[in-house]
Amino acid sequence: MPVLACVACVVVGLLALPATAAADGPITPTATDYMARVGHVPAGLEARVVNAYLNLWLQAPSRAHVTVLDFQGAPWVRFSRSGVAVNHNSVEYYLSQVPVPAATPKGLNRETAPHWVQVSSGHAYAWREGRLHALATVALAPGQSYVGRWKIPVVVNGRPATITGGIWHRGPPSFVWFWPVIVLVACTLAAWRVR
Repeated sequence: MPVLACVACVVVGLLALPATAAADGPITPTATDYMARVGHVPAGLEARVVNAYLNLWLQAPSRAHVTVLDFQGAPWVRFSRSGVAVNHNSVEYYLSQVPVPAATPKGLNRETAPHWVQVSSGHAYAWREGRLHALATVALAPGQSYVGRWKIPVVVNGRPATITGGIWHRGPPSFVWFWPVIVLVACTLAAWRVR
């Protein structure tokens, strides 16, 4: 009977261990040891990184006219009095599709005429931002936590500006948190045995 109790405790302990996470994939990350943070936002705007380093959330004043530019400099997300619109003629629009990027039509560039599609009547919007998680492919030296800086160009009321931030690598969680579980199992076994 004591052997059966020990086997049950081991099985319960193994079930309590966290599952091994898959590494970030080339298309859509499935697990992350990375954390992006916003460092600077133009006055009047509010920006946050959502889902560790995958999405960017941006809020603009209702009277402002803000355009987020893609990596080629083409307009991509537009905030105006009427709400938020996305340019379907931006390369970034296709690359930001979830869970898999869509094929980009040939010939799209910064001179291509925008095809705006209204996505919200509000003044806040979140999207998959490739410039945040592109840095997750950078090789790091052992012990290095700072990966690099990212920046996203925007035009605020006709003036160029930039949203900037950084991305950090944080290692897997420590197993120190598991010691209380081991102590609890050991105490339970001892109490059961003393009975």
